[in-house]
Amino acid sequence: MRAVILLLAVCAVHSLFTPIDDSNIYHSQFNWYHDQQRNSLETTNAGAYLKFNVNGTTNLVLILDATTTTLDYAKIGWSVDNGPITNVTVPSVGTRIQLFNNSQTTQTHNIFLYIKNLGQFLDRWQGPAANIRLLGLEADDTVKFFVPTLLKKRILAYWDSIGEGVNTVAAPGGDLFSNDALLTWAFSAAEALDAELGIVAFGGQGWTATGLGGVPPLWNADGDNMTSAWRWYSSKHQRDFSQCPDYILNGHGTNDGLSFSPKPAEVLIPLVTGWLKSMRQTCPKSHIFQVVPFGLFEAEAIEKGLNKYKSASGDRRAHLIQLGPEAARGLTWFGASFCSSDGVHPLGWRSSQLGAMLAVKIAAKL
Repeated sequence: MRAVILLLAVCAVHSLFTPIDDSNIYHSQFNWYHDQQRNSLETTNAGAYLKFNVNGTTNLVLILDATTTTLDYAKIGWSVDNGPITNVTVPSVGTRIQLFNNSQTTQTHNIFLYIKNLGQFLDRWQGPAANIRLLGLEADDTVKFFVPTLLKKRILAYWDSIGEGVNTVAAPGGDLFSNDALLTWAFSAAEALDAELGIVAFGGQGWTATGLGGVPPLWNADGDNMTSAWRWYSSKHQRDFSQCPDYILNGHGTNDGLSFSPKPAEVLIPLVTGWLKSMRQTCPKSHIFQVVPFGLFEAEAIEKGLNKYKSASGDRRAHLIQLGPEAARGLTWFGASFCSSDGVHPLGWRSSQLGAMLAVKIAAKL
């Protein structure tokens, strides 16, 4: 009997906690704030993701920090070995998410995990309340993590609700049922360009428009955390540009033009040129693509702003991208269309098509 007990003790498997910022766990750049004191990652951006390979464990649990609200405000989705995506709701799921169990320890799994959506109307800036903080992964103490095969390039994309996947699903029930960032143009364009994606998108945001959840407009000359969102994760943390992306995309303009009093060109042009100057000073070698919104909102002002910047700077790595009237069909004003449930946000299938069209235009500029 004593021998059996000793054998069981020797064979017992203990849990091991691995911080989420482990170097073998890839996280999308520019939309996760890395807290080096806590070894944690946090985001308010739908479409932020992790990729990693793992073996040596029978189970894997993702550990989240406790939230500051009891209201459900986000969904996290993940796939194991390219299988169907499983979704859970935060904070209802609690602080422990079982990614898989009952696995063979000799089997290597690939994991893709992403923020599927976030409620747009909770605070996403000052607290922020709609914040997801990942702490680490719990597994058997024999676990090993491996860096997955990554795409060669890196993209940072500034966008609005179209970039975070609003109404790509168009199901009833609000943001947590209707929105899915993975179905957007951004992921299809990044894949076509062989690039890992960092999507920074807030519904309602624009050059002059404050985003839902209290997010400031994209750019302001003072660069303040409450007036100029481009260089901040939230009001508390500046965005990390220690490694600049290969490509920077900016598709703002819809929320400036999608109103009964669109902003005049003389208001928008200085904002476009100002952001381009700031972005170029921050990332001297990146290709910058100023993208006219799919619905062609504020197209003239955006084009004039880019041309004014290029004339003054001679910047040959700054480019205008406009998909044109064919891409804009059904996306130019409120009201359901063949490709949109509301006339502004493309359904998932159409958003992916637009991403492919965008990638073709971008590739031609490189």
